[in-house]
Amino acid sequence: RDSVDENAARYMIFLKNFYFLNSIVDDAKKQDTLSFRDMNWARHSQSQDAIIEFAGNFIERMVWSDARALGIFLWLDKADTLRQQMEKIARNTYLDQEDKDPISSTLLYFALGKKSVVHTLWRSANHHKEQRAMLQFLANDFKEARWQTAASKNAFALLGKQRYEYAAAFFLLAGKLRDATNVLLKHVKDFQLAIAVCRVYEGDKGPVLREILNNHVLPLACRTGDRWLASMAFWMLDKTDEAVAATMVSANLYRPRTCPI
Repeated sequence: RDSVDENAARYMIFLKNFYFLNSIVDDAKKQDTLSFRDMNWARHSQSQDAIIEFAGNFIERMVWSDARALGIFLWLDKADTLRQQMEKIARNTYLDQEDKDPISSTLLYFALGKKSVVHTLWRSANHHKEQRAMLQFLANDFKEARWQTAASKNAFALLGKQRYEYAAAFFLLAGKLRDATNVLLKHVKDFQLAIAVCRVYEGDKGPVLREILNNHVLPLACRTGDRWLASMAFWMLDKTDEAVAATMVSANLYRPRTCPI
């Protein structure tokens, strides 16, 4: 850790402890993620590339559950590194499946704008009952309104079948980021995934990301009394004064009646 800054060093300690403790406790006592307080150290580090490399000591091939546990898409700054990490996660998700089902990584590839990759994966899915239909459908030009409408119709049909992540993917194919993230928030109940999709799809200054932070993440921080989550959201909104102030007040202030948001 000699070559990293103090914030990175602290995050690395928490990361190491997280995996060590999870390796020795019963499943019922395992933690799903690092705390948002832990994640804040990485958020304010200038050694984020080193953190990602360090995480590789504990994760053989990163998939979404790993990225969520570490909060990577909440604190990683560089846009190109964000895209690289999402592409790795999409590829690993596909490769880790014995049956190599393209559906598993479709959401992330569509968020990256890589429809052609999904099309290629379907060409290899000879075992899959949906192969023929998907090859035909993905051959269309989704810049055209009629095919965007068709993608939206498929998304709603998938919602009815409770195939939520796949429905969100089709909303992305239709160019409907807000609808896609609403599905991830309401049905998948994963705001980190919604934020990750937004950041690679529209960038850090996009309107949908700001809506999620203002209308979902900050109210969640209020309900749970998590000032560290509030601080991260404020940083992502470029509200630095509020981000700093959030860490200095009592967690009791982040409750519905007295929440300063």
